[in-house]
Amino acid sequence: MKKWFIAIVVLLLVAFLSGFLLPARQSVRVAVPLDKSYVGMVRFLGQPENWGSWWPGETERKPDGSLHLKEGDHWLVLFKTYDNLFRFDRMGASAHSESLLQFSEDTTGKLLLEWKASLTATGNPIARWKIFRKSAELKKSFENRIAALTRFLADEKNIYGFDIRLENVQIEYLVSTSRTLSHPPSTDEVYQLVQAIQDHLAKKKTEAIESPMLNITSSSPDTFRVQVGIPIASKLPDEPSFFTKWMLKGGHILTTEVNGGPGRIREAQRQMEFFIFDRHHTSIAIPFQSMITNRQQVTDTSKWKTKLFYPVI
Repeated sequence: MKKWFIAIVVLLLVAFLSGFLLPARQSVRVAVPLDKSYVGMVRFLGQPENWGSWWPGETERKPDGSLHLKEGDHWLVLFKTYDNLFRFDRMGASAHSESLLQFSEDTTGKLLLEWKASLTATGNPIARWKIFRKSAELKKSFENRIAALTRFLADEKNIYGFDIRLENVQIEYLVSTSRTLSHPPSTDEVYQLVQAIQDHLAKKKTEAIESPMLNITSSSPDTFRVQVGIPIASKLPDEPSFFTKWMLKGGHILTTEVNGGPGRIREAQRQMEFFIFDRHHTSIAIPFQSMITNRQQVTDTSKWKTKLFYPVI
């Protein structure tokens, strides 16, 4: 019995004394490189409402605007320190500590995510053992958080809100016409141009091979240029009001499908422009809408189906 008691005392003494050998400061860091845009990440994480879409626990927006994130049996309070730096204060019954999430570009141009924290103890060996154990717990927590974020970012629809794809142009020719208005075009005004092209194609005994396409640009509050086109299989000679455009068949083009009306379409186009910037593409022509739904026949804009195209290199 005495031997067991002595052995236990010796082990406790060794553990106590070894605490002096542990550093008084423990640094915890988990870093992961991602093939994502730094600017895109600043934009995405800079909007607090996006945190709830990927955080593995509950999220709660407080009346003062702060965002609380639940992790296990405690809550983290999120503070945006800089565009690329976020601080997390851990609040609990007996714990209060902070950690940082930082993202930057690494030497290869990839996004580098870093979750890090520093723990400091006094010269007390027991306190040093506590932060040693705490650092191991924090590292596991950081790994879980980054794993959740990287899984979410793997699907770019989660970032842009639309399924944006890089495809090859399938159309070779398009007959177009245009009109300049002092106001945003109505659906009827758009389809007047569609009908004009359809009548022109009928005279030329040429069939449309895809849905009508639309582009609207505004150079001032009272100037709107409306361009409508219809894809065809072979080139037609130009006429005063109708022009055949070559569509760079085989070239690169971004596409996405949209369900909804003008507001939803504008948002999709805005996100495609973000995608172009984030992915270092260059726009080489105007974007256009393929009006899959006949908007004259379907007046409920929430039921419109549209495919957006954005030529890029």
